[in-house]
Amino acid sequence: MGKVTINNILVPVDFSDPGVKALTYAAQMASLFDATVLMAYVIEPVPMPAEISMAAVYDPDIEDRALERLAMIGETHFTDCHRETPIILRGHAGTELVKCAQTQASDLIVLGTHGYTGLKHLLLGSTAEYVVRSAPCPVLTIRHDA
Repeated sequence: MGKVTINNILVPVDFSDPGVKALTYAAQMASLFDATVLMAYVIEPVPMPAEISMAAVYDPDIEDRALERLAMIGETHFTDCHRETPIILRGHAGTELVKCAQTQASDLIVLGTHGYTGLKHLLLGSTAEYVVRSAPCPVLTIRHDA
């Protein structure tokens, strides 16, 4: 078995507590492997009845606010790492993150898990589970209670 090399780490960010824990792990992995970090935020579609127009629920500033928050996170968590400009993705989180890992040639994905079980898991699904099953590279999941 050859030497493990990690050059590009994809870090999905959702601004949750589990996500913050994942940032700490990602920063340590990036320092250990001298890897470049790419943070990604996914804006998911909002299911709504046909009677409600998209203009009524669309927030035109969401991308700018997300990029500002990602920049602050980069400055606080990834000071000792190479990092690329954060990106905003649109669509279903799992699908978009897997596509991003492919197009960005990610060697590792580090993401936090919310640990939903039962009905919440059934209704909300699991982005982490989808990414683990579909990603083109290894995935390090950080449990919310770890």
